[in-house]
This record gives sequence, C-alpha cells and structure tokens, in this order.
Amino acid sequence: MELVEAGAVTAPPITTFDLSQAEAAHRLSESRHLRGKLVFAVRGSEGG
Repeated sequence: MELVEAGAVTAPPITTFDLSQAEAAHRLSESRHLRGKLVFAVRGSEGG
C-alpha cells in the first residue's frame, strides 16, 4: 500500500461505455489509443 500512496504504482485507467456505445468502444480499442480497460455498463437487467 505504501507504493500506491507514494505514487510509485498506479492502476491503468478504466473507460466505461454504455452497451449502446459498443461500436465506439470497439473503434477505440482498434485504434490502439486505448490504455487500460474497457467496461460496458449494462443497466436494467437485474435478476436475469
């Protein structure tokens, strides 16, 4: 934890997209300008 607090270790950024933005997320990942992870937010599907 000391390394994180000192700024020596950082987590990669996370970019969140709505599922309706999947095409834009794919373009971003294919452009090689993406650092970190893509996350898709799926709302309204609780309980299966």
